[in-house]
Amino acid sequence: MADNSKKSRGAPFAPGKSGNPGGRPKLPPEVVHVREMARLYTEKAIIALVEVLDSDSAAGRVAAANALLDRGWGKAEQVLKGAGEDGSHVFTIIERRIVNAQD
Repeated sequence: MADNSKKSRGAPFAPGKSGNPGGRPKLPPEVVHVREMARLYTEKAIIALVEVLDSDSAAGRVAAANALLDRGWGKAEQVLKGAGEDGSHVFTIIERRIVNAQD
């Protein structure tokens, strides 16, 4: 027979206790080293993207612009298709949130 009791929601751990007492696992040293080495080239990479932004290739300019904007301002929110709870389109709901955030 199946257990029909509902599991409790909310704080499953006692006060002062963590669900992950060891914390986030450490990355292997070689991963940390590769990341640190790559970060040394951040300025050069940005300069290269700006150079592509000024190139004749339309596809290259778009890719470079997207990369620069994503890193400088964060990736754009994804628009979802479908209807909202009140039957309005989700896009309209997102537009309202943007307008309200600007006020």
